[in-house]
Amino acid sequence: MIKVDYIITNGKISICLNENGKPVTCGKSAAQVFSKEKAENILNSLPNVLKNFHLKLKCVSPGGNNDTKKNSSNTQNEEKSEKTVLYGEDYEPCKEVTKWMELSKSCDVLFSEARKRRSELHKKLSNVDKELSNAMHEIELEKWKSGSDGYKEYKKVKEVLQKRRKIKDELLVVQSIITNTKGSINLKNIEKTFEMLSTRHFTMRIIEEDNPFERIED
Repeated sequence: MIKVDYIITNGKISICLNENGKPVTCGKSAAQVFSKEKAENILNSLPNVLKNFHLKLKCVSPGGNNDTKKNSSNTQNEEKSEKTVLYGEDYEPCKEVTKWMELSKSCDVLFSEARKRRSELHKKLSNVDKELSNAMHEIELEKWKSGSDGYKEYKKVKEVLQKRRKIKDELLVVQSIITNTKGSINLKNIEKTFEMLSTRHFTMRIIEEDNPFERIED
């Protein structure tokens, strides 16, 4: 019965085990070969940072493959020319980064509340304008009243005008917040930047070996 082996890869990034037996990323040429059962166990238990690469099992043809560690002589030469990508593991954001994320969320809440309050204030202003119009038309169309009744009408109109002024003052401030911040903050992009910190990677630089037989030009 022919034994079939597998590697874990997405076509660009592959998996091998480090000296502690933990899965780490490597180039295709350094992909480690596993039995199907072991490959499945490793794939299912990958840390979240590696799951983001959508790795899958790939069958390796019997007798070895030039892309795997089994052909060590070819692999060593290929590894020199292929860049290795290192990915951070177990990343935890520092308190300063977390603070800025919380402030960003607070800003987003501020803008949302400002837009919501503006809508409420427009409705309140509309109602108080109707109330003022009613009071003014009562004065215009009803018969002359006594001085006492006239004072009551005056007091009523003044109270409506004071209420209207408070609404307009608040509306002025709320509108200023919306206008000067364009009414929104792109929280999604900020969150993407925050999440990107946990998937940062570094591509190892290829160090070219000196050729001792290379002719030195004067």
